Amino acid sequence: MIKKIRNPETDKWININGPTYKKLLEKGVRLNYRQKHHAVEFKPVSDKKVKPTKVKVDKNFQVDRSDVSWGQKKPHSVGERRQVMEKFGPNCFLIPSQKKFPICNKASVSSKPTYNCKGLKAASSRAGEWKYKNVLKTSKKLTKELGCYKSKK
Repeated sequence: MIKKIRNPETDKWININGPTYKKLLEKGVRLNYRQKHHAVEFKPVSDKKVKPTKVKVDKNFQVDRSDVSWGQKKPHSVGERRQVMEKFGPNCFLIPSQKKFPICNKASVSSKPTYNCKGLKAASSRAGEWKYKNVLKTSKKLTKELGCYKSKK
């Protein structure tokens, strides 16, 4: 747990025993120890708790390399993710049991299963940010297998 205190000069939270805290003490600034804040340290997700299944490239799926943003094509809501799972199966998620890290475009009535390169790159980014090491490794592998790093012709 990180203990913080308000900086009387800037009114921002600073770490107790941090460099700013020590400079304030050297200056002789009086600190109000009644305004303490306890921040919880970030702990990465344990890979033992969340194991992605062996997602394999499905040859029946198309690959979307268009310039349209991932935000417009991804399944946002739980309902949309459920539709994708029911219609296209678990190969559209890097953690299918929890419907996390979607990598396929959202399902519509006439849509065909389609991997999205921008979705894979977004999954890699999020997995790295939140320390899902297994998911990160899987997403990088799939991105290479699908040829998402190739330039457009």
